[in-house]
Formats: sequence, C-alpha cells, structure tokens
Amino acid sequence: RAELASMEYDDFQSKAGQTATPAVDRKIIRTAAYRIQVKDVKSSTRKAITYAETLGGYVTDQNETNSNYSIDAYLTIRVPGDQLDTLIQLISSEALFTNYKRIQARDVTEEYLDITTRLENKKAVRDRYVDILRNKAQTVEDILEAEEKIRIIQEEIEVQEGRLKYLNNQVAFSTLNL
Repeated sequence: RAELASMEYDDFQSKAGQTATPAVDRKIIRTAAYRIQVKDVKSSTRKAITYAETLGGYVTDQNETNSNYSIDAYLTIRVPGDQLDTLIQLISSEALFTNYKRIQARDVTEEYLDITTRLENKKAVRDRYVDILRNKAQTVEDILEAEEKIRIIQEEIEVQEGRLKYLNNQVAFSTLNL
C-alpha cells in the first residue's frame, strides 16, 4: 500500500510539473489601518509625514481633532507598495500603545488580465473599423456608420484604459490609514 501511495505521489508530481502554468505577475493592492497612542501627537505626526516622504510616499489626507480628553491626528498616507511594511515599522517606534493594526492584500490579477484581454480585443475591432473606413466605405452612410462604431469602441477603450491606470496606481502605491 505504501508503495502504491508513493507511486501515485510520484506520478502526480511529474504530471503537475508538466501542466504547470507560467508564472503570472500578481497584481496586489495592499491597504493598512493602524491606530496608535503616542506621547506627542504633533511631533509624531510630523515624523510620520517625514517617514512617508523619505520612502517616496505622500499624504493624501490629514485631520486633527481636539477634545477635552484627547488630541487625535488622522493621516492617509500613500507609499510605494514595497515600502508599506517599512513605513509601519518606522511609525511603530513612536507608539506607546497599539490600538490595532490591520493589513489587507487584495489580489486583482484576474481583473487586470481580463481588462487587458478585453482591451486588446476592442483595439483589434476598432482597427478593423478604421480599415473599413479607409478602404471599403463607399457612401456617406457607410462612412458615418463606421465613424460611429469607431467612436463607441474608442470610448469603451478609454474607460478600460482608465481602469487599468487606476489598478496600476493602486498596486504601485499602498495606502496606510493612520
């Protein structure tokens, strides 16, 4: 029985190696939420901003509130994706106490590949209509119809290119809500 299991495992390994798909460049969007207590809110806020800028990032939102009991600062920071952990580590040196730290990763590879494929197909269709317009349209009606199809497809292409740019930006820069 052990021999049979071993042969089945070896057979599985060899087949798995044959059918392995090529490596895909994963598209991961990382976001973090981090709440800490610090000794000096203003000083720690300045340091967090400096850390972010030093790592190639920037602050997209900054808010400070004062009450009878506390002073709170809220920052939304964007840093290059590979610098998020470093930023959190630097900021943690300011913490007297950590209320919470959450880091999320969302894989958008499938959506990215789907949009890329659809975009290529739409561009091919647009190019066929451009060819029809240049080489085969004979009447004003044919020309107007081809131009309308090109316009519609071009709008769809621009929407999908915009979505790809957004996804690329979200992947390239991680977000920290501090």
